[in-house]
Parts: sequence; structure tokens; C-alpha cells
Amino acid sequence: MGREQDLSAWRLFVTTIDAGSVNAACDKLQMDPSTASRILKALERDLGVEIFNRTTRPVSLSGVGYAIAEEARLMLQQHDRLLSHLHEDRQTMKGTIRIASYSALSAIEIMPLLFVPAGAGLIDAWDVLKPMFVPLLVIMVVSTLIVMVVSGHVTQFLMRRKNREDKRQ
Repeated sequence: MGREQDLSAWRLFVTTIDAGSVNAACDKLQMDPSTASRILKALERDLGVEIFNRTTRPVSLSGVGYAIAEEARLMLQQHDRLLSHLHEDRQTMKGTIRIASYSALSAIEIMPLLFVPAGAGLIDAWDVLKPMFVPLLVIMVVSTLIVMVVSGHVTQFLMRRKNREDKRQ
């Protein structure tokens, strides 16, 4: 991929115009001046035209540079808007997902759809989880048993209470 396809090269080009010099653009973009100079020269090489007049101080735009400056600025603004919309969507897409199904669709058929993506995530995170696998397994087993025991006792209590109320009536 040539530099003409690289948004960071175009951002450097526009920032250089706005800042008035390559060094000032480097300060804004936190970039080494020699790196910036190489990027701008590669952009010119890949475009096949000079976009800066390097014979003047400060650096000035060539005729082609003037012609493409506004288009480059618009392209970067549109890219920034696109990223902004994506980040906004990520923030607004929060909440609870409820899944309803008809009774013929049993839990056995739907469970793989719920757990396969989580399993894939565990495979990706295995390097991080490996050292703590045994403690996590113990915690999961113990917490599952506690939930089962507490749920069982609560259910028994509620059933006994309902039976006593039914007998009184």
C-alpha cells in the first residue's frame, strides 16, 4: 500500500499546512521530524507530484498541494465523523438482550448458540487464563454448588409455606 492510501500521511500533510511547518506539525502529532519528512516525501513519490515547495522557508504548498489540500481536509473530517459515529453507536448499544422462543425450541438446541461464542473467547484468552485456571475452576464449582443449595432450600421453603397455606384453607 502506497502512502497515498495512508490516512496518517494525509493527516500529517493537513497538519503541516495548518501548523505552518513540518516541525510544528510534528509537535502537534508527537512525531519525529525525520519520520515526518520521510512520510511526506513518500506521499509525494507515490502521488507522482510535489505537494510542497521545499525551496522556501517556511515550507509552502505547490500548485498541486493547494489543489488537493481542501479535499484532503474534507477526507480527514469525514473519517473523523465516521469514527465518532462508530464510537457513539458503541456507547448507545448497551442493555439487556432477552431471548424468547416457542416451547418446541428446547434449551438443548439454544444453549450451543449461547455458549459457543463465549468458548471462542476463552480460547483466545487461554494464555492469560492458564495460570489461574485451577483457582477459577474451584471458584466456579463452589459458587455453582452454593447457588444450587441456596436455590433448593429457598424452593423447599416456599413450597412448604404454600402447602401450609393450602391446608389452612
